Amino acid sequence: MTERTGSSQDPTHLKRRCPRLGHDIFFGYCLECGEDHSACWKVFDCWWEIFDVAHYLKDRLPEAEYRSLAQKKPKQKVTSILEIVEAAKKRTIKGSG
Repeated sequence: MTERTGSSQDPTHLKRRCPRLGHDIFFGYCLECGEDHSACWKVFDCWWEIFDVAHYLKDRLPEAEYRSLAQKKPKQKVTSILEIVEAAKKRTIKGSG
């Protein structure tokens, strides 16, 4: 289910269930949750039915960044899991200090 909580001109406030995280998130989160705080590699798959996400991103990203995002392939599941575990370890170590 998608929830519209912002203006139609600003999709960052649109909300939907994230297939990767398993709970509702705002589109704005998708724009910064990827590697190096860039857009999530799955942003096109998740939002194309809600609004013209390709057009939105093409208008706002440098051409090379847009092209890279549009061509990005998902990592293998095992690689993703290992990266998540490593990030959790780092957060745990940081939080206990």
